[in-house]
Amino acid sequence: MQIKRERVIIDTYDKITLPLLQEKKMGRKLEFDFVPLTHDQIRQLSEEDLYKKINYFKRMIREASRVGKDTHTLEVEFCYLDHERIMRDKTRQAHSKFVKKRTRRPFKNEYEKSA
Repeated sequence: MQIKRERVIIDTYDKITLPLLQEKKMGRKLEFDFVPLTHDQIRQLSEEDLYKKINYFKRMIREASRVGKDTHTLEVEFCYLDHERIMRDKTRQAHSKFVKKRTRRPFKNEYEKSA
């Protein structure tokens, strides 16, 4: 049962990430090679895809360190994705603060005061 759940999770990755998770005949070995995303590709990711990729790279870093492989390139990619997440959160917070601060004030007519 647990294998089927893992396959369902693996099947939800997009076309770029899915080829990275390949099962070999002798046990379950993960391929740690990947094509890094450009800054523009990261900016265009939806919130859901961004979080999927962050979780994917967390898992790959954990698995690579468990096997004893170099995790530097995975960590760099993770940092770029996490930075994008942080910037989106800060932008969201700043926008909500701006909207909350910007209350609609009644229109004051300068001419009515002097008349």
